[in-house]
Amino acid sequence: MLASPLMSFALASFACTLSPGPNAMLVIRNTASFGARAIFPTLAGQLTARLLLGLAVALGLSALLLANPSMANTLKLAGAAYLGYIGLKALSARGTPSAIQPVQVAAPRTGTPRALAMEAALVSGLNPNTLAFLAAALPQVLTTGLPMANQLPAILFIDETALLVVMSSYSMLTCVVASRLAHGKWRLQLKRAGGAVMLLFAAGTLSSMA
Repeated sequence: MLASPLMSFALASFACTLSPGPNAMLVIRNTASFGARAIFPTLAGQLTARLLLGLAVALGLSALLLANPSMANTLKLAGAAYLGYIGLKALSARGTPSAIQPVQVAAPRTGTPRALAMEAALVSGLNPNTLAFLAAALPQVLTTGLPMANQLPAILFIDETALLVVMSSYSMLTCVVASRLAHGKWRLQLKRAGGAVMLLFAAGTLSSMA
C-alpha cells in the first residue's frame, strides 16, 4: 500500500468530516446543552458507528446496497426520519433562560453518557453521506493483491483520527461561543438553530431519493 493513496485518503477524510453535517450539529447541540464533557460519550458513539460502517463497507456493504436499491432507500429514509425527529424536538423546545445552568434542549431526557453515545451512534451510522464517502474512497486506497487485514487498520485509523480531531474542534469552538452567549435565551436559540439545520439535512436526504 503506497503512502500517496493513504495521504489522499487522509485529506479526503478530513475534508468530508470538516464539512458541517449531522455529526457536527449533534456535537454542537450536545456541547451547548451539557457542556464540554458531553463530547466524550458523543464521540464514543460516533467513532464506534464510523468504525463499524467502515468495516461493513470493506466487507461488501456498498456492493450489497447497490444491488438492492430498496434497502439503500430504506436506510436513507430511516436516517432522514431520525434527523427530522431530533430537529423537530429542538425547534419545539421550551426552557427558562438561565446563566448558571444550561437549558437541556432536544437531547436525551437524562443526558446520561449512555444515552448521548447511543444517539450519536444512530446519527452517525444512518448518515448516508458517510456511507457514500467510505464506499467511494475505500476501493481507491485498498491495494489489490495485498491482504485486506494488513491494509484496513491503517485506513480506519486515519478515518477515526479525522473524526476525532474535527469533532473535538467543533466542541471546543462551541464552548467558546457558548461562554460568550451565557444568557439562556441565546443558548436556546442556538440549539433551535441546530434543530433547523437537522431538518434541512433530513429534507436533503429525502430529496435525493426522489
